Amino acid sequence: MIHSGAILPSLRESAQQLQTLFPAFPGSRRVVNGCVTNRIETFNPVRLEALNSTALFGAGWIDRISAKVIVCNHRRRSVASIAQEIENPANANPIGKRRVLPDGRVEKFSWKAPFSTLDDFVVAACANELGLGNPRMAQAQPLGSKEYESAKPDLGRRQFRALVSFVDTLPRPVQEMPNDPLERNTVSRGEELFHATGCALCHVPKMGGVDGVYSDFLLYSLARPDGGSGYRRPLEHPDRRDLPTAHPEPDEWRTPPLWGVADSAPYFHDGGSPIRSSTPSCATRAPPTV
Repeated sequence: MIHSGAILPSLRESAQQLQTLFPAFPGSRRVVNGCVTNRIETFNPVRLEALNSTALFGAGWIDRISAKVIVCNHRRRSVASIAQEIENPANANPIGKRRVLPDGRVEKFSWKAPFSTLDDFVVAACANELGLGNPRMAQAQPLGSKEYESAKPDLGRRQFRALVSFVDTLPRPVQEMPNDPLERNTVSRGEELFHATGCALCHVPKMGGVDGVYSDFLLYSLARPDGGSGYRRPLEHPDRRDLPTAHPEPDEWRTPPLWGVADSAPYFHDGGSPIRSSTPSCATRAPPTV
């Protein structure tokens, strides 16, 4: 994360500073007997991405969805996909990837699913995004300022536990059906289309007894409108370092829960879609928080 704001101008970070710390590996050509046999393209290890803050609606309920439920759903989809590929390969649906830690925990929070529990999610969000050092993680060190002395934790243990408890008890959104009969028919038709087009395969309406979450918490490769993924692996570059097996690729993103979608614009991981349709729907709304 690049922190562009700081009290001291010397500690403000920029993309250029990040690129200086992690320079690109220049390309080259391999020549054998006077003939160019292989061209290695320049490899830039820095890839910038603008991220949209994730909504916290019902975070406590997501925390209570067990890893077993996510794993079982993934296995069921995998078996169904094999059968579908045998019967009709052209209509086979992609299967997401689980992100599993070495200790077996399944990640389910944030866009890249790097956190398996609400505690871990709040710990990192406080330290990295808000600059609030806490009992488990100090605030982020400025780029290129190793001599910077870390401040004392901003939050004590009791304060941190109170913050986690607050996020844990944020209410989950509930479905509000319109009273007008015509609008109710529109809602029913929308639900039919949602399932018929395959949206519910990834945005699973109910997981682990939690109704209305609309996510399978798996990672999927998200293509651009022009059909590309926005990322191409430099497989041939000798300086490239492989990511761990469970680590998401730059173009892989977790299926976002759709509950509270009426109140969580802008949409997508980069906030690329600013508004929702004005068509009447049963889009779930988050109850007011007191």
